[in-house]
Amino acid sequence: MRIGRLTSPGAIRSALTGCGYFAASAMAVALTRFGGGAAFIWVANAVLLASLGTCRSARWPGLIILSWIAGVVAAGLWGLGWAASPFIATANVLEPVIAAALIGRWRIHRTGLDSPRNLGGFLLAAGLIAPCTTGVLGAIIIDRTSGTGVGQNYLHLVVGHALGAVTFTPIFVQIAGGEVQRWWGKTQRRDLVEAILLLLFVAITAISVFAQTSLPLLFLPALPLMLITFRVGKIGASMAIVVLTAIGVILTLHGAGPVNMIHAGLGERLQFLQLYLAVTVLTVLPVAADLTRRKKLFDQLRDSEARFRLITENSTDIVLSLDVNGVIRYASPSIRLLVGHDPDKLIGQQSSALVSEPDRDAVRAVHIKALRSPDRTFTVEFRGVVPGGEVRWFETHTRAVTDERGAVQGAVSAVRETSRRRQHEAELTEAALTDPLTGVCNRRAFDRALSELSVSSEREKAGCIAIFDLDHFKRVNDMFGHAIGDEVLRAFARTARLQIRDGDMLARIGGEEFGIVFREVPLDRVHSVCERIRQAVAADVVRAGDWPVHVTVSIGIATMKVGDDPLDVLKRADRALYQSKDEGRNRSSLAG
Repeated sequence: MRIGRLTSPGAIRSALTGCGYFAASAMAVALTRFGGGAAFIWVANAVLLASLGTCRSARWPGLIILSWIAGVVAAGLWGLGWAASPFIATANVLEPVIAAALIGRWRIHRTGLDSPRNLGGFLLAAGLIAPCTTGVLGAIIIDRTSGTGVGQNYLHLVVGHALGAVTFTPIFVQIAGGEVQRWWGKTQRRDLVEAILLLLFVAITAISVFAQTSLPLLFLPALPLMLITFRVGKIGASMAIVVLTAIGVILTLHGAGPVNMIHAGLGERLQFLQLYLAVTVLTVLPVAADLTRRKKLFDQLRDSEARFRLITENSTDIVLSLDVNGVIRYASPSIRLLVGHDPDKLIGQQSSALVSEPDRDAVRAVHIKALRSPDRTFTVEFRGVVPGGEVRWFETHTRAVTDERGAVQGAVSAVRETSRRRQHEAELTEAALTDPLTGVCNRRAFDRALSELSVSSEREKAGCIAIFDLDHFKRVNDMFGHAIGDEVLRAFARTARLQIRDGDMLARIGGEEFGIVFREVPLDRVHSVCERIRQAVAADVVRAGDWPVHVTVSIGIATMKVGDDPLDVLKRADRALYQSKDEGRNRSSLAG
């Protein structure tokens, strides 16, 4: 069990953090502490902050304790002595703890460089609040031990610790978070060779800049740094900064490099170098983070486009990609099979050209609605013109397309032909309104037409209805059977159809009762038409074997104007019908 605990990932992380903190503290105290005051460069806190930011808070105590012990040893051996080392180590370790707590509370991404918000929060926490807070305690301890002044030590502490945290924390985060290891494992050999050659280019440039003191060439490393950032990414940029830092610090400490052209003490020159490195980090790593994000988005877009094409090229629907003005940017290959248009030739054309003129306004309105409400899908049915001039019915579902900022870039429409469905619906509607025996309209269609007539007719153009009842029809069924009776009904329907206009409606409204709706026909003409029907029916013969079957019909006629109650008009026509029957049948009567 003890062996397992010692070799657990948490124990290994704590040990590595402690060793890294000790090495960074020892080098800073031994090499950059001048005049007995505070060290001018402090990288150790970046080691601890990176480790705290890449692990669960439950592991923080172990990391903090080991780092504190490492700080005590380093300060005792090379710094203020053993009496003051526990106190200065406490101040130093407290700084990254405060920064890590603030970063966690503000929900800042661990790199701190992937967005302006995260970058600002990281700089505020690690580069200002934490060093300014703990620097007071550190400056007092150093002054009590060395007598070098609180103010001067406070300034050196805050500047050195802030620049160290800002410069090196993003780099150590990649190491502590395992990004370097993952990059090494998945990178191909060719790319590794390219990365090594680019690092050599950075090293040669850095040596050329820092090995001389005659020219201020600090801008030169920007070229290889940006090159390796674009070619290798965030890991390459971090490795390049490490190389630049190592060469710059070593040569500057030996009196070479453009930094030594500054007329100041060595400590101030080293802090200027650290400022230069911090600016370099804040310039290069955000670019690298943005490139990584863009590459991820590009990969997602490429995968999405592959899925999109797979779906659209095998879909029975037509998929159109439109810009905000309705211009076609993409048409799926299915449009060739389903409609006959060449998808390549449609690109750049207005989508409204595919819509029949009467429906273009409705389709444009739906496109505008989709652009204004990108979170909704809008549907419209329209008539489309296909090659050859044929008009078919289609249905489109349109939804806006937005970019990563939510700005509308266009729309996608999924189009499906609905001609068969509409034909089927029309057939069902016709069947619901048709008498199956005679093929004329049924009572439902008759009532609907009667209601429409009551609100659509003009007062000076009266409409009329006529009710027909076959005289003694029951005798026909009793004597010759229902088959002959059905044939008599069909014969009446055929005869009546021949006498009326296409705009008038003939309907079977009962067993042997029929009705006709005459639209905008004066009463005298309706009466003449009904008399012709009556005479034609009387002259018609339906044969039952060798027996001729004759029938007559009685008729009631009533006028109808705008505002009339259809039920009242029907009652008046019925009364006129019964008048015809009472007067001997085979006649027509007008309602009073």
